Amino acid sequence: MSRSLITALGAAALLGAFSTLALAGQPDPLTCTWDDLVGVSPKNLTVGQPFRYIFDGNVRDSGGVPIADFPAEQLELDFTFCTNPSSRPADQIVADANTDIDGRAVWTVNLAFGGGDPCSVRVLVQNVVYKTLARHQSLSNENPESPILIDGGMRSPDENGDTFVSAQDLSLFQQEFARPNGQVRLDWRGDLGPVFNGTCSAQDLSTFQQHFVP
Repeated sequence: MSRSLITALGAAALLGAFSTLALAGQPDPLTCTWDDLVGVSPKNLTVGQPFRYIFDGNVRDSGGVPIADFPAEQLELDFTFCTNPSSRPADQIVADANTDIDGRAVWTVNLAFGGGDPCSVRVLVQNVVYKTLARHQSLSNENPESPILIDGGMRSPDENGDTFVSAQDLSLFQQEFARPNGQVRLDWRGDLGPVFNGTCSAQDLSTFQQHFVP
């Protein structure tokens, strides 16, 4: 093998190693994972832990290695496409803190605002879209032409986004709670979680009550 070929192969290997090192420690949209729905409430931090809304994700590099201490200000939930009344302080909400040792990012403190919306929500990492959470499609559960319900949107016991969880919000929730099968489902009003399962049930009523109580 000629010396020039050996030199070329060595340079290529070194370049590949540098490329791998350059990607290590940098978030990769193919390996990062995120929740599928966002729940919010102006009383988020005063209700019991099981009923609090938490959005989280895991930040990893191209090798799937968790990235610890990734800056919170570079992790944002983007609500630009949400147009219903809301008490959120801004359209881009940063994570509560830098990622932990497992690369986990959470939003809990920063989900303390109200307003439900069938909109899509985006996850931004360094101002790049890493995931778009589906918007709610408002499809009937028994419509043969649209049998699959796209269950997305932003959830809140503060249905009308006025910063209070009040009797007006209860009225809106009850409309969804009593909705017969076959009618158009508005899960973004009724499926309050915090385990979002595509139904409006007693579990969701319990969540509403927890956020309703002063």
